[in-house]
Parts: sequence; structure tokens; C-alpha cells
Amino acid sequence: MPTKKPTPKVHLPDRDDGGSVVLERLTQRTKPPQMFQVLMLNDDFTPMEFVVMVLQEFFSKDREAATQIMLQIHLDGKGVVPVAEMQGKLKAALDARHSSNTLILARTDALAVEGIDAALERAEAYLACGVDALFVEALRSPEQMDRACAQFAKRIPLLANMVEGGQTPIQSATELGDRGFKIVIFPGGTARAVAHTLQGYYGSLHAHQTTTPWRDQMLNFDELNQVIGTPELLANGKQYDVKP
Repeated sequence: MPTKKPTPKVHLPDRDDGGSVVLERLTQRTKPPQMFQVLMLNDDFTPMEFVVMVLQEFFSKDREAATQIMLQIHLDGKGVVPVAEMQGKLKAALDARHSSNTLILARTDALAVEGIDAALERAEAYLACGVDALFVEALRSPEQMDRACAQFAKRIPLLANMVEGGQTPIQSATELGDRGFKIVIFPGGTARAVAHTLQGYYGSLHAHQTTTPWRDQMLNFDELNQVIGTPELLANGKQYDVKP
């Protein structure tokens, strides 16, 4: 949209210059307009892989750059509720529990927003509610991991979250157990592994127009049926065959 041209600068004459008025024309400096601005909402619904796909497809980002953008939005675009509000939610969950097999785990994402000290203070407050386990999300270094374990590991099970490309350094379950963590999860790992495999499969199919180069990395028809239990299903179904 064109901008309004600036009003020329006017020099009012002195009393003794004959009453003339001099106008100076100012050159307007312009620059190309910004084409677009994209705002991305860190919601609780959209899958991470879908965000990566959109960044690659519509914004010409390679997979590594798209993944880093997605993680920055996911990890840094956070807000946290007041401590008292979270304590109320935890107490409500504990009161609603009907089975001893239900684990009530308290998670805090405060580290990304308020820092490690505040995150550990929140975890301490949640422990006081009587929860079964704690999860301090996105511990960013071995030192922070050791600090959390030193404060809590002897009093309550701690969860470690291992996400490839995430904030917490990837370690094995054995290494994490040695540090003091009692629960280790690898969320989304299967989705990332399958996505990577599909990229290779479709890339090979597109290049060779046949699955032959990929055959050694595939199950054949009978092998797939064995994996999903087709023979057992068919055998079990025979008991319902109607005999003439």
C-alpha cells in the first residue's frame, strides 16, 4: 500500500529577505515491502512431523533446518501456569485416582521459561503434593541432569525424556540409570525411524522405478503375514466355519 508523501520542508523567511518562501523537496527513501510474516502457534494438537513437512514443502527448508525451527517453537514457545494452580491440578488427579496401578507423574516445563532454579523449585512443590514421579523437562546439560538427580533421585522416581534433536543430551537407559533416573522414555522414535525409512524407500522407487534395490530392506508378503499373525488368525477362524 503506497505511503503518504512527506510534506515539503518550509523555511520561513526573515523579516529582511523580501518576504520570499523557499520550499525544499525531500527525496523519499523506499525499500521493497516484506512479502509475508509467518506466526506459528505451539499448540497441543499438531504433530511435530507435520510441522516439519509444512516447513519443507511451503517454505523451502531442508529437513535439518525445518526440524530445528519446529523444535525451537516447541521448546521455547512455552508458558507455565502458576505453581499453586498446578498443585491444585495434581491434587485433583490424586483424588480422582481409583487404582493403585495409575501413575501420577508431575511434569514441569519451567526450565525453558524461568530457568533451572525455578524448575527445581516447582518440582519440589509438586513432590509435596504426593505425586508418584517427577519429570523436569528439557534438562540441557549433564550438569543440570546431575543437579536434578542429586535433589530428587533418592526421594522419588525421576523421568528422562530422550528425543533426537531435543534439548536433553541423548544417553542410553543404562547411563541414565547410573545418573539416578528411574524412568526413561524415547517418545516419537518409531515415527522418526519410519519416516526416515519411507524417505529412503520412496527415493529409491522414484530413482529406479522398481523396488528391487530396496528388496533386502523389506519383508516379503509371507514374512509380513508372519509378523502380523495372519496364520494364527486364519487357524482361529476355522472354528467358526459352518460345515455343510
